[in-house]
Amino acid sequence: MTANVSPRRWLSGMAIVSLVLGFLCLLLMTMPRFWALILILTIVCGHSAREHIRKSKGKFFGGIIALIGLTLGYSSIVIMLFAPMGPPHVDMLRAQGWQAVNNARQIYLATFQMATDAAVVDSPSIGWPSDIEDPIKLKNISDFVNVLVIHGYLNPGDLKIFSAAGIKPYPGIDKLDPPFTEKYNAFKVYLVKESDPGDTIFLATKNFTYGKPLDPKVKPFGDKLAVICFKSGDCRLIKAGHAQNLELIGKLPGGGAEENTKNCLNLSAPLP
Repeated sequence: MTANVSPRRWLSGMAIVSLVLGFLCLLLMTMPRFWALILILTIVCGHSAREHIRKSKGKFFGGIIALIGLTLGYSSIVIMLFAPMGPPHVDMLRAQGWQAVNNARQIYLATFQMATDAAVVDSPSIGWPSDIEDPIKLKNISDFVNVLVIHGYLNPGDLKIFSAAGIKPYPGIDKLDPPFTEKYNAFKVYLVKESDPGDTIFLATKNFTYGKPLDPKVKPFGDKLAVICFKSGDCRLIKAGHAQNLELIGKLPGGGAEENTKNCLNLSAPLP
């Protein structure tokens, strides 16, 4: 008698490739271009493997493996489209942006309190940046910070709020030592005065220049996003595509059309 020998079955190599690519789809979601390419390959390999296995009449197996690869690939699409916070690198950037918004709001609140007090006591040594005249008109960010600290609206230890992603926080605690300089500062201060309307820009990250695209060479955030805070107290996170939208970015002090030393205390410049 001749024994019945079952024909040897082979694991589909295409099914294995589909499974590996499916895992890569999940790992490469932080790199959208590579993710899209790998996703296409996953789908092509997965469906090709299942069709090849079906037509092999039992010679090849691995349909379930190919199906798992396809499931991983399609799952990555769902995650990319519907995950509330998006891919991890976008999450981090957005979190850093909102932290900068909170910092800008704290600077605004200190300045608003100073301006409110100036209206009550009629003092030229405090107020909105353009209204401060005693002992000198403000010339740079150090002058502005000194006024806030000397008059008790911020403590030296509070000056970390002037930092943002990529900007070293101010290290002082009890006194202004070392002196506060641009290397500790992520923001531009605009020369707002009491008579300016509420949609006048008071503060913005240094990568923002009124009416121009975000500067990719300037910290923080480069050309990804910016923070703007208005005289009204409204502080916003602005996407790169909205940086030139005048309806969103408001007005310059005095209604000017471009930034200059008459409306901006410290113009944007790359930090070392």
